[in-house]
Order: sequence, then structure tokens, then C-alpha cells
Amino acid sequence: MKNKKILFISHDASRSGAPILLLNLAEILIKNRITVEFLLKTGGPLEKDFKLKGQTYIVKSANGPTLFQRIINKPSSIRRSKYKIENLPWHTYDYILSNTITNGDILPQIRLKYNGPIISYIHELEMSTYYATEPYFLNQLIKTSNWFLVPSKVVKKHLIENLSIENEKIDILQYYIPAQSCKDYPIEKGSKSEFTVGCIGTAEWRKGTDLFIQVALIILKKSPNANIRFVWKGVLNTGSEREKLLYDINKAGLTGEIILLPSSENVKDFYESIDVLFLSSREDPYPLAVLEAADYSVPTICFKNAGGAQEFIEESGGGLTVNYLDLNEAAENIINYSVEERRRFETGKKAKAFLCSTHQNENYIIDQFENIISKVLNQIDI
Repeated sequence: MKNKKILFISHDASRSGAPILLLNLAEILIKNRITVEFLLKTGGPLEKDFKLKGQTYIVKSANGPTLFQRIINKPSSIRRSKYKIENLPWHTYDYILSNTITNGDILPQIRLKYNGPIISYIHELEMSTYYATEPYFLNQLIKTSNWFLVPSKVVKKHLIENLSIENEKIDILQYYIPAQSCKDYPIEKGSKSEFTVGCIGTAEWRKGTDLFIQVALIILKKSPNANIRFVWKGVLNTGSEREKLLYDINKAGLTGEIILLPSSENVKDFYESIDVLFLSSREDPYPLAVLEAADYSVPTICFKNAGGAQEFIEESGGGLTVNYLDLNEAAENIINYSVEERRRFETGKKAKAFLCSTHQNENYIIDQFENIISKVLNQIDI
């Protein structure tokens, strides 16, 4: 696999899970003497990070809805942005890896120019598939892709059952994240009197920001004297979504109890400040937040049947799962964690240990990647 050259396609360069995880993967491939180049459909805050890792091309496009705009508020008919793919050194790429389910609007053009393997790395589940792309472009992606990678069993199941993709053409490639925490967590926070429940991500329906607020209300009603606060990081400083959340917080009498923080490059302070991650997502394929929390030995509580976080928790023992949308069960488990410090610490250690042996193990991820690619190159007939 050494001395290969890959073209990575990213839907954008936003500071969000898919582009960040693509950059992480590229980093360890480069260490293993694999050349990477990037094709971005649109730019964004991480554009400079892509350019630092390899030659980066940006597709010229008409102004259209971003992926987040599509997911948060899908119009009745998404305008089909017209992309023009410029001449790239197509013959130099050993294979192409297209990141996310949204690239069906450019892959047919690329297929006309490139005869080699195209592998699509799909991170989306049912609702995000519906919101992020159109049926026509989804069909084009499936038609032009030779193979599919997914981060979790639940996404693989979605591809098989809902998109009719053959099981034999799907492989699980786990995410790689570099170690960010510099201490041996968990920290014994003897002087810390308050217990902090946190979540991080774009404030929208799939992420369950409204459910986070409802669970906070239940907890404060059940334990009015408990010193528990709630922090959500990832809410825009302005905009209708923020105003809706502040409206609910005020009407519920939770002003001062729930803190809304904007997204930023620095997540270290956030994870060091929280005691438990309550992943309130209705749907999340394999959330980066759970891995980042584990890096700081912070356990996670999530809903069952809501995505890949359940897989991480069940395999690592690094948290708890509760029945889907059972807000009272979620609240009870958060309260229990707030008073069972030793149990919480031990659970966080399990999350960290599992993370270190898998998602932070460069050799483990590289071996997984190389085995998959070798199989793909041996089996497909271009």
C-alpha cells in the first residue's frame, strides 16, 4: 500500500465531523507514505488544513444550500447546484475516496474522466440521507461507486436495508482521532462542587437539542437541590435556532441553568469541564463527540436505536444507553452518575481504554484500511 496516491473528495471544509475525520485519516496515511490530494466541493474554515496536507482543488459551483442547511431545513425541492469539475491529474490516482453521501452530484462527471476505483465513505443514517441529498443524486452515487465504507454496524444496516446496497460491497472502517488530552483522566475534581452535563454539536432536530433542554428540566424538578448545570457547545451566536432555544429555556425557567456556547476550534476546555456527555441525538451514525469525550475519560449516556454511539458504549463499557426518547430514564441515569462518582470515573476509564486500543491506535486503523483497500482492488473489475 506504500507509495499509492489517493484523491479524497470532501463535500466541504466546515468544522464538522466528516471533514475533521477525513483529515485525521489523511494524516496517518501520509505518515505511511501514501500521497493524498483533495477535491472540495466548497471551501470553509478547514480549507487551510486540507492544503497543508496535500494538493487541494476546489470545485467551482453555483450558490446552493450547504449540507447543514439541507439537514436542518430541507426545502421542498433542493436546487440542483451545477458543478464543473476541472481537469485534475486523473490518471495518477490509484483510487478515489468520496466522503459522505452527498457527492452524487459530481461523481458522474468524475466517472467520465476516471476509470479507476471509486469508494464512497458513508456516514449518514436514514434521516440525514433524506435531508442531505436527493433521490436522483443518491442513485448516481450508488451507481458510480465500486465500494462503500461505513463507520458502524448501524450505518451498514441502513445501506443494506434502505438503499439496497449489497452486503459484500460494504466494509466498516473505524474513525481515527489523535489523542488530545494531555492528562491521565479522569481528574479527581475534589474542589469542584457542581456536576456538569454537556453535549456538543450543531443545534438541530437530529441532535436533539430540544430533548437536552427537556431532560434538564426533569432533572432539576426531580433534584431541585442538586448542583447540576447543563452546557451545549455548538450553537450559533445569532440566528433563529438560538432564539428558539433561548425561548424554551426562558419559558421553562431554566435561564442560568443551561449554557449555550458557540462552536470553536478549542474543545479541550469544554470536555475538561463536563462530567458526563448526554448525547441527546435522535440519529447519529457514529458521533465524533463520543470519541472526543472518551479521550477525556468522560462517559456517555445516549438513546438506544439512535445510531453508532450505542455500539461504542456496549463494546467499551464506557457509558449507558437508555430507551429511545425515554427522557425520564435519561434523567435518572444522569442523577445517578452525579452521586456515584467512583462508578462514573471507572466507566470513563473504560471509554478511554477502548478508545486508545482502537480509534487512537494508528497501526490498528492503518491495518484495517489497507486490508479493505487490498480486498477492493482485488475484487473490482474496472
